[in-house]
Amino acid sequence: MSKIVQHSASKGALREFVLGEIIRPFLPKRYGLCNGECFDSQDGISKQLDIIVYDNLFSYAIPMGDYYMMPFESAYGEIEVKSMLNRDTFLQSIDNIASFKSLKKETPGACQVLPNLSLEINGITWNKTGFTKPFGVVFAYDSAEPKTVLDYFHELSPLNPSLMPDMIILLKKKTIIFRVIYESERFYVTTGNTYQGFITLPCKDDTLPVFLSYILCRTRDTRLKLANTDDMLNKQIDKYLHEMEKQPVIKFSMQHTEDN
Repeated sequence: MSKIVQHSASKGALREFVLGEIIRPFLPKRYGLCNGECFDSQDGISKQLDIIVYDNLFSYAIPMGDYYMMPFESAYGEIEVKSMLNRDTFLQSIDNIASFKSLKKETPGACQVLPNLSLEINGITWNKTGFTKPFGVVFAYDSAEPKTVLDYFHELSPLNPSLMPDMIILLKKKTIIFRVIYESERFYVTTGNTYQGFITLPCKDDTLPVFLSYILCRTRDTRLKLANTDDMLNKQIDKYLHEMEKQPVIKFSMQHTEDN
């Protein structure tokens, strides 16, 4: 906490600190971390996001100076970092997360074992388990009182539950705003996609460990299916084939394969 205090005044410095000093040491190397924008195959694009958690083994990212353009298929989730969470920065965070979660991607198949590998075996039934929707989290160093932050949700109109944050970390208040579900007049905190509202939960000195544990769980349990780069390549080649004028061609007298 004493280290974070030194960075709390600057959003950019705080973001880099959270990325490099808090998340990176605990997250396996196969997960990448960067700031930038995500795009989908239907020309959708998110707002600029503070920290994108993405697959760093099978995916690709397009460098754009000091940030990246990321295919939505490659993203496990994103984290909005705020030095102070008040009404304005809350609404901005909600807007950024909604722009991210509203992007479209193909759902991984039940037999998706790696982002770039799907196994079909006769007689084998695969369980379609794991998260298929990316997470969106708000990490605030300081904030208004937890109840006040919860009241900000009343200002969202219309409120689309599928585009809301999965959790909000109020670090200095040692509180996390969780999703909640009700059953038989009892409520349960949930980290899943099925929920009925939000609740403030004082996590005391475990606030940061709970946040890290959640990121670890979501990245571990989320399945990805990578963007179809073959299809993207073929579309571009087809476009230029139709646009080009007559071009020189060289033909072989027989069909050649690399194995010959």
